[in-house]
Amino acid sequence: MNETVFINDTSIVAKEYSEERVITAWDIAKLHKREIREINQNFKYIKDRLKFGEDYYVVTRDYAESNQMIQEFLPNNVKEIILFTETGYLMLVRTLNDDLSWEIQKSLIKTYFTLKKMKTLTVEDMIIMQANEVKAVKNKVEVLENRINNQIRIDHGEQLKV
Repeated sequence: MNETVFINDTSIVAKEYSEERVITAWDIAKLHKREIREINQNFKYIKDRLKFGEDYYVVTRDYAESNQMIQEFLPNNVKEIILFTETGYLMLVRTLNDDLSWEIQKSLIKTYFTLKKMKTLTVEDMIIMQANEVKAVKNKVEVLENRINNQIRIDHGEQLKV
């Protein structure tokens, strides 16, 4: 996959797990300009509020290295890697309450997590969406034409002025 995404002039490599866009604590620390230790501590603090398999996943070091999905360097003491989903990320960054975190959070949601959702659309899905939009526009045009033909009236005096 190796798609690079830029958020606020910082690059991270896009990651997927279980057909879902995920982000690591290292990525979060990098984007939010924090120490990885702080991100991990915040995760431990809120872990009981997060749901495994929905808000985060845990993969082994071997899995991460064999799939080359985490990063170039993993410290020797790392045995498991936490992968945050969009909801897990949102809940974790609630613990970071500064202006930069608010800005990064908004950008990350608009680009990183949304890009994955958009890419999973099939050609057929896009055609259906486009057809629905055309239908909606056509309905609006019909309503406006109906108003013009049936509701907008001017009397003889106004016609002469025009």
